[in-house]
Amino acid sequence: MYKLTFKKRTWIVKQVIKGIPRVKVALAQGISDRAVHSTTQNFKEHGRDGLKDHKGGRPETILNKSAVEIRLHMSFHYKTPKEVWDELKRK
Repeated sequence: MYKLTFKKRTWIVKQVIKGIPRVKVALAQGISDRAVHSTTQNFKEHGRDGLKDHKGGRPETILNKSAVEIRLHMSFHYKTPKEVWDELKRK
């Protein structure tokens, strides 16, 4: 299964609103009936924002200036990330 783009999710919602059965919409996109249902539910709950792509994964860690300087200094003096990690744990 592939990830649906914003354009395809919009198309799915438009087809369901027109009254085309979810099963036919799912077959046209090569996805499950459940995926069509969850896409339309997201649209009903959140509007167009519910159809947008959302960045997944761990949130980016923002380092303060002193942490960046320490990290850069350590990267020049140590060969591996493990050595840097061990040094940071000691501090």
